[in-house]
Amino acid sequence: MAALKVNPDNSITLPFPLLAIMVTIILALAGWGNSIRADVADLKTWKENHINEVRDNKTAINEQFKAMSAAMQAKSDKDEKWRSEIQETLTQIRIAVGARPAATPK
Repeated sequence: MAALKVNPDNSITLPFPLLAIMVTIILALAGWGNSIRADVADLKTWKENHINEVRDNKTAINEQFKAMSAAMQAKSDKDEKWRSEIQETLTQIRIAVGARPAATPK
């Protein structure tokens, strides 16, 4: 392959094979850059999709948590009512037992 040639007017003449190699390298770099740009665009789309999925999952989890909390509160209210009824019954039994005359020993 011929080397670069410096002309008398200080310009440089490139041999054709070197020019072809340089053009090929420039085109390869341009294609590689375009591929990277496309990959970045795909990553941005992937990121947006996953952000939306996370937002949807978080909303669903929050709704399930609210439903579970409401169910637990309803059960707690029911249990509290049941405990108060038992307490009332026990109080009435204590009053009834306390009101009976004491048994006399024989």
